[in-house]
Amino acid sequence: MGLGYLFAVARSLEPEAFALSECLSAWSGVGEIWHTLGMDNAFYYSTLIPALLVAAGLDSPRLSGMIVNEFYRLDGQKFSTSRGHAIWAHEFLAHADVAAVRTFLAYDRPDRTETDFRLANLESFVRTAPGPALAPELAELELDRAEQALALPGFDPALAVRCALAARSAVPDRAGLVLGLIAGTVTGKVL
Repeated sequence: MGLGYLFAVARSLEPEAFALSECLSAWSGVGEIWHTLGMDNAFYYSTLIPALLVAAGLDSPRLSGMIVNEFYRLDGQKFSTSRGHAIWAHEFLAHADVAAVRTFLAYDRPDRTETDFRLANLESFVRTAPGPALAPELAELELDRAEQALALPGFDPALAVRCALAARSAVPDRAGLVLGLIAGTVTGKVL
């Protein structure tokens, strides 16, 4: 897995890279790396993969940080494709508002604690998402928090969604930009 990672990153930067020396050379174009992963992979990404990269000859693994999530359950149970206890994205999204699902998943994600995906919760979120009305000055502060929550060092899309929803009625354009970035309906914008 670690050497595959070395190869895949190198090939994304220099498609002709194949030999180890070429892959190591391609990695000179890597500034910093942030991993987003589930807690069950923390050992691999914090210890094993960096050790393999150094053993392969990379001068520094360039790991700047990790965003580690807890487990996300489905109706109170672990997702299991072998037991058929899963949601297949292509089937589910064929009948759902993709932006609403992305926004809900950012809101409901299992960052610091386990969370539980339930269809009824998604439906309730979509119906009630406008959130409480805030005074404009408080809404601006909430949107500042939302934008800060989308920066890598403290990446917290759930907080960003909550703040943007709370500010949406007072500052609709700015809140819409933040929610659009999260939902994937706004691209090419930098906060």
